[in-house]
Amino acid sequence: MNLKNQNRNVIIGFLLIVLIFILIQFYYEKSNKAQNKTTVGKVFKQVEKIGVTPGTVIDYYFYVDGNKTKGNTKIFKDFRLQTKNKFFTVKYESDNPKNSSILLNQQIINESLIRKAGF
Repeated sequence: MNLKNQNRNVIIGFLLIVLIFILIQFYYEKSNKAQNKTTVGKVFKQVEKIGVTPGTVIDYYFYVDGNKTKGNTKIFKDFRLQTKNKFFTVKYESDNPKNSSILLNQQIINESLIRKAGF
């Protein structure tokens, strides 16, 4: 009987630990979503790099509260899309807009959205 109680206590303890990890993960994801915002960004430069780490470097800018913020990303796979002077969704951290990423699979062609974003 004593062994049965020990096994039950171990299982309950294990389940509590798993539950705590799930709650922490849920809280982290929720807080991250609250801090990330999106806007429209414009690609102003696209350069193919050849060498030790070949890839495509894309430079873009976007506006947050009227301030122009620049960002860039490097794509290491075969990238044939011409993005220069085109508009895409940009995701950024509300407390630090320099931490951003451009979503090249979400091109923006709606002119009213582009103007609303400050362009």
